[in-house]
Amino acid sequence: MFQKPLPTDHSKVARDAFLCVLAAACFTGGFAADARRALEFDDLLRAQRLSDPQISPDGKSVAYVITRSDKVENKTDSD
Repeated sequence: MFQKPLPTDHSKVARDAFLCVLAAACFTGGFAADARRALEFDDLLRAQRLSDPQISPDGKSVAYVITRSDKVENKTDSD
């Protein structure tokens, strides 16, 4: 007759919050310093991309993959 409230998935909330903060930091820090010119293709190549966030079992740490582009060698490198 009465339903118990579903527990909040804290790891999902933490992940979403982390990604929002990370995206805001990535898109405001590097490009805000030189706001007088248009964004160019090389700017996008210099930007590092973050992906695959994984929260540790204890919920205290997040591991993620950083991908960088190398225009000269026409390849990407992920750490």
